[in-house]
Amino acid sequence: MLMSPQQIEQFERDGFLVIDRILTPEQVQRGRDAMARIYGGQITHDRRPEAFRGPVQQWGPDRVKHYVHARFLDGDFWDIATSERPARMSAELLRTPRVSLTEDQLLEKPGGGLALAMHQDYSYWGFSDIPQMATCWVALTDVTPDMGPIRFIKGSHRWPLAPAPSNFAGGSDDEMMEAADKVRPPGAALEFVDAVVPAGGGSIHHAMTLHGSKANRTKTTRHAISLHYAADECRCTGPRQCWQPFMWEGIEKGDRVANRWMPVTYDAAK
Repeated sequence: MLMSPQQIEQFERDGFLVIDRILTPEQVQRGRDAMARIYGGQITHDRRPEAFRGPVQQWGPDRVKHYVHARFLDGDFWDIATSERPARMSAELLRTPRVSLTEDQLLEKPGGGLALAMHQDYSYWGFSDIPQMATCWVALTDVTPDMGPIRFIKGSHRWPLAPAPSNFAGGSDDEMMEAADKVRPPGAALEFVDAVVPAGGGSIHHAMTLHGSKANRTKTTRHAISLHYAADECRCTGPRQCWQPFMWEGIEKGDRVANRWMPVTYDAAK
């Protein structure tokens, strides 16, 4: 096992785990290079069906950037997103025999980039009947406390499901608690932990854990990726309406959340 019993216990208690090493230095560099290509509009290996192909969305230089499902556009990033180590770590923490990769994101927060509001990933993942899911966030640059590292509220995975925040990525540090305040149980402690990690390190958090990030108060851009996994026990709540509907090919209500577009990236039986 990659995760110790103590780490699994901590994940179940706190709703997240900060990890010093998830990707290798070589994977970090390949991820940085792939991110630069994609944000530059370059597609090296387009896996999308012909009818759904199009240019990469462009952002201004001072904007917080994110791109969803980048694995479909770049061969190197596909290899990183589907690599076994982060998937196995997530599976072991979820105590599930296998996980499928439901989503990836490229995340770039420039110097001066604004706060990301506290939220629960499961608020956006209604396609699964249960929140037995995890996000693996990996830094592609060394992250310092003043760069707006990902921030967690300890134990918040046991709180009720929160509504999506009204200002997800453009608010102030003072506004970032909106969704958390709506579901915080009376008397519940607020204990924050920031994932201050070297490049290649990161965190894994439960889909119900409240997390966000403060503004980047440095002049250095923070690069990261996130990989989102569904446990073997997750079942689809029904065909999805989304901007890339091909992803739900062959998945009907009650089926596992896995297919060729959302592949199983770790299976303990293999």
